[in-house]
Amino acid sequence: MQDENVQSEKEQPQDSSEELLRQLRDKLYSESISIRRKAGYHLSWMQEDGLEILKQVLFGSCPKKTKNAAAYGLRSMRGRMRNMAFDVLVEGAESSDKETRYVCEHALAIVVKKWPAKFAQELEKRMGKVEIREITPKRTSRKNARRRVR
Repeated sequence: MQDENVQSEKEQPQDSSEELLRQLRDKLYSESISIRRKAGYHLSWMQEDGLEILKQVLFGSCPKKTKNAAAYGLRSMRGRMRNMAFDVLVEGAESSDKETRYVCEHALAIVVKKWPAKFAQELEKRMGKVEIREITPKRTSRKNARRRVR
């Protein structure tokens, strides 16, 4: 009798957490942006399970709005999951899917401003530093230059 009670107590929290994860996953597909963002934020507190769901949404065939909510959840990760979330965003920035790449690049731009400088250095190592060059103006002949002055 006591063994059955112990087993039912152990199963109940797992069932409730699975139910909560399912509800949050469903809320990511909501029509309301605030509900989607809140679901992404709440999933960011769910450690590995939340990371897995956010990663599935980000790399799945979901609408761009849903991917934005998943990226928001990844940006909101805290503690030991922050580095894993950063790796997922970098992986998404290198993705072949155009929407996923755009969402992840935008999220990384926000992350680099928000998080410590070490992420900016690591991002430059992984993605390569983009070199911005000056555009030299076309040279005009002296004859044309005189005509413009007059």
